[in-house]
Amino acid sequence: MAFTIRHFVDLFNYKFNIPSYQRGYRWEKKQIEDLLSDLIEFKHSSSENKSFYCLQPVVVTINQELSRNAGVSVYDLIDGQQRLTTLRLIFDQIKEMLPEDIISQIYTIEYERKDTPIDDYFIERANNTISNWFKQHGAMTKAQIAEVLCPNQDHNEHDVRVIWYDIDEETKKLYGSNMESVDIFNRLNYGKTGLTSTELIKAFCPMKGGKFNGSILDPFHGSGTLGVCCEKLNKQGHHIIWTGVEIEKKWCDVAISRLNSI
Repeated sequence: MAFTIRHFVDLFNYKFNIPSYQRGYRWEKKQIEDLLSDLIEFKHSSSENKSFYCLQPVVVTINQELSRNAGVSVYDLIDGQQRLTTLRLIFDQIKEMLPEDIISQIYTIEYERKDTPIDDYFIERANNTISNWFKQHGAMTKAQIAEVLCPNQDHNEHDVRVIWYDIDEETKKLYGSNMESVDIFNRLNYGKTGLTSTELIKAFCPMKGGKFNGSILDPFHGSGTLGVCCEKLNKQGHHIIWTGVEIEKKWCDVAISRLNSI
């Protein structure tokens, strides 16, 4: 499994597919506004230290059938669809701030599930939230968001980046030759071994005395993979304080069940 930190603009011209087994778009007003505020805060921070704003993990695998039909690479977006969908909606509302050649390159997201009123409801509400946020914060913020997401070459070290996991064919072979994206999704959300969370913990919790020591927050905890990985590492003698936030009871119940089974 290839794990890299990529510039967000490197995702341009990509085509993403949201498989039908995933729940649809569900971000609430606060999550959307927090993302917009984070981007503006990052824009106002000093670029002299060449820092970057890092999005949470994006986990993908190539969809061979869709790629053959389209004649270009199409990736199943296994994890990260909420944030990438929100950013795609933001792009739709800052188009006037972008050059024509950039607009034509922005990544696309297609949902396999069609005609789902609940998904349409959340998308429409997200669009309204983004529009109202820009009205409240002034037209200049559109230009600032555009500059953060699509920086010029002089500022490409002070930009938005993404933790990118590409589940390649070699990785699939480790888990079975017939492994499909739904299997990867299940391992991420229900399985006993997290494919990404352990690496994230190691990346953000510094090593002290041969053990990982630190704290980590998962604002979209889902079925609790991050917490499970933290507790497994803690049982090995590491010291990781973690907090998981999830608003849907069914996912909380799944997470609690998994934690209790460790």
